[in-house]
Amino acid sequence: MLGMLWQIPLIAITDFVLRQETYGGKVIGNCVFWLTFCIVGQPLAALLYFFSWQVKYGALKGQLESDAR
Repeated sequence: MLGMLWQIPLIAITDFVLRQETYGGKVIGNCVFWLTFCIVGQPLAALLYFFSWQVKYGALKGQLESDAR
C-alpha cells in the first residue's frame, strides 16, 4: 500500500531529475527508478510477507515466542 502511495512523489522527483539537461540527470533518474523498482518495490514486499507468514505459521513461531519470555 505504501509503495503505491510513494509512486506519485517518486514520479515527480524522477521527472524533475530527467528534465535536467546534463547526462548525469538522466543517469540519476534511471538509477532512482531501478533502485526503487528492484529493491524497495516488490522484493521488499515479498520478503516482509514471507517473514510475517513465518512468524505466524512457520518455523519462527516457536523461536520468537520463547525469546519474548
